[in-house]
Amino acid sequence: SYAFNMTQPVVDVCGDTILIYDKRGTLIHICDSKGAIGSFNANMPILTARVSKNGTVAAILDMQDESEIQYYNAQGQVIAAVNVSARETGSPAALAISEDGKYMAVSYVTVSGGAVGTKLVFYDFRDSTSDEHVLATEEMTGTIVPELRYFSGSSLMAVRDDGFTVYRGDQDPKAVKTVDFADEIESCFYDDKYIGFIFSSEDSEHRY
Repeated sequence: SYAFNMTQPVVDVCGDTILIYDKRGTLIHICDSKGAIGSFNANMPILTARVSKNGTVAAILDMQDESEIQYYNAQGQVIAAVNVSARETGSPAALAISEDGKYMAVSYVTVSGGAVGTKLVFYDFRDSTSDEHVLATEEMTGTIVPELRYFSGSSLMAVRDDGFTVYRGDQDPKAVKTVDFADEIESCFYDDKYIGFIFSSEDSEHRY
């Protein structure tokens, strides 16, 4: 039994570790199967956050014209931080952290010449003392990536608005599988082995 007050609570789960954070607020709670293991406040409003199995938390914080990615241990100590410029990188849309907490991926929405696209950036947080955490960057034109998720170590699934792409490789992530859809994706769901997609249907008796 664990009581707290939040305006817009969001939950992320990795193994038996649970993250509860207040979207657009600052409060973060971390629990596991034995109970609460951490509770702290971010220093800026939280846009999105993810947790690893060991309780480390990656969060994108809102700094108005810019954003900052902060990486915390379960007690709220900042392990590493990355400043993100909306003009140079884009606006963050999705965040994922690997199960062991070593790697992270963020998708940014970009606009160039009136065309919307995505910049997918892979980060390495194994060395928290380093100032350079970017592993690789991939540009996508004409598509947005609103959902990211790590599976089986360093395998990453990037759900696009027109399909999905699977990346593998920790130090040198590469796209190994791309699936395109002609229909618009309503939503997706997944576990550690499978991913499913929901589409609108033209059948009047079955909307999806």
